[in-house]
Amino acid sequence: MLLLREIERGLNFADTLAACLHDKRDPLRTRHTYSSMIRSRVLAIACGYEDCDDHDELRHDPAFKMACERLPDTGHALASQPTLSRLENTPSWRQLARIMRTAANSAALTKLVAPGDSKSLAIIGAGVQGHAHMTALSTVYEFEEITVWSRTEDNARAFAGAHGARHAPTVEAAVRDADIVVCSTNSREPLLEGRWLKEGCHVNSVGSPRHDWRELDDAVMANTVIVDCRKSVLEEAGDIIHSGATIHAEAGDVMSGKIHIDRNKTTVFKSVGIAVQDIATARMVYERYRANCQK
Repeated sequence: MLLLREIERGLNFADTLAACLHDKRDPLRTRHTYSSMIRSRVLAIACGYEDCDDHDELRHDPAFKMACERLPDTGHALASQPTLSRLENTPSWRQLARIMRTAANSAALTKLVAPGDSKSLAIIGAGVQGHAHMTALSTVYEFEEITVWSRTEDNARAFAGAHGARHAPTVEAAVRDADIVVCSTNSREPLLEGRWLKEGCHVNSVGSPRHDWRELDDAVMANTVIVDCRKSVLEEAGDIIHSGATIHAEAGDVMSGKIHIDRNKTTVFKSVGIAVQDIATARMVYERYRANCQK
């Protein structure tokens, strides 16, 4: 059990996954952090306890408590089955991995095509991808101004409070002066209009993931468009299909240096997610595990 804990600690697995979740609970009334709950659940599964009901006994086990950084005899009990079930029913583990890799992919491409001195970020859509992109892009840029818009005002205000952002009353107000824009909505009709964009900005669009949905209008799509996979977006992305946009490059071509994108031009990255990203994420976790085992 303690060996498994050392492996998890080396990978920083629980903390990394927890960072993708926005914890809306009152910290003064919270005993179990998302990180501690994820850690206990992962370790339980690794030991063969796949059923969450097993935690009602495991949470008091001295060895298990030590592995989860609680004192074996006097420390508080670990999270109960109902508490863990509420967390598990938020997103699935597979969804968490996809949240992370989608935002990481956007951040990696943004670094190559957006203005190097980008200081302002606009987030359209305050859901899990909005939070994940905020976290991922903040590892690449030091933003001086962050604005957020959401159809649900309470969500936008909660996002603003969590990230030190400014709540914008409209999409236009959010993106007017932004160097980088993230669209992560489930809109059926275009929300973002090209006439609102700052010349030379970069747009990451990861929302409206169906062939008949759109979050970007034709004017946005008339800019330099990059996609994660040409074949996939021509089948799944309404923003590409219905705008008749010209695809200038796939992300892989830009990342490999095969195609150069002018940073002075307004760019759009339309991403629908592809299997190779999941494979790359799994490989990264495996390689980090191997590297830590060899230390």
